[in-house]
Amino acid sequence: MKSSPMPEIPYTVRLAPKLLERIEKAARERAISPRNLIRAVLTEHFGGDGRPSFAGPIDESNQHPSLDQILFDLTRTRLTLQHLLDHQVGSEATDQIRQTSQQEAERYMHRLGRRTI
Repeated sequence: MKSSPMPEIPYTVRLAPKLLERIEKAARERAISPRNLIRAVLTEHFGGDGRPSFAGPIDESNQHPSLDQILFDLTRTRLTLQHLLDHQVGSEATDQIRQTSQQEAERYMHRLGRRTI
């Protein structure tokens, strides 16, 4: 079992159905789980040293703090761009861009001989 620098403590909250729908929609649009979206938002807002960082492991690839920071920065940049696109060109065009990007990324990973996530 992998240990993390800071222990993660499960915390349960009740959300209004409309809020939950918005969170799930935002997570789907960003191709991440609602749990990871909520974790990223909370971490960005309440990061301990004033700098956003993930408190614990999200997957097997981010075992070092520098990788955590890179993952966070990539995720934040991706979410920012998607939010900007959604507001400037609309959700339908953003969905098409996201789908095309996903397909291109999968083809690229296949050419490298790597599995997609």
